[in-house]
Amino acid sequence: MGRLAAHISLGLSEGKLKAQEGETMEFGDHVHSVKTGSDGGLEVISGMPIKVNSENIGYWKTIF
Repeated sequence: MGRLAAHISLGLSEGKLKAQEGETMEFGDHVHSVKTGSDGGLEVISGMPIKVNSENIGYWKTIF
């Protein structure tokens, strides 16, 4: 997530990245989609969201 944020921030600040709705961005071997956020801005989707709750917390504790 940090690496993706750094690439996007640098690209936007240097004017090299013009993120638009529906666009995809490729960084290395990862492809990320650009969507309109709930506040009207743009957001980059870096992967499927995860859900952590009382039923699966044990699993996530072993992963991290």
